[in-house]
Amino acid sequence: MVLQFEKCLTDTGGELARTYEFLGLDPSFIPADISTPRNSDRGKKMELRRETRSALVKAYESDVRRTSELIADLDLELWPDFAHLV
Repeated sequence: MVLQFEKCLTDTGGELARTYEFLGLDPSFIPADISTPRNSDRGKKMELRRETRSALVKAYESDVRRTSELIADLDLELWPDFAHLV
């Protein structure tokens, strides 16, 4: 099972149910505090220069493409730098 972080943020209940089902647990169980953010204070996000970001996207593009072939439900539209691969 592979969980995509961005999907966990946008569909917490759905991804939790999918995880429970994968583990053989009751997928209908929803914790009372499911909407309470965890680890929400991550500090300031590092800003990359445009050239650096472009170079990283180019460097990882083939890996991301291959990963999306291996993981059918990977949603590349949730990764703006790689949405063009959809």
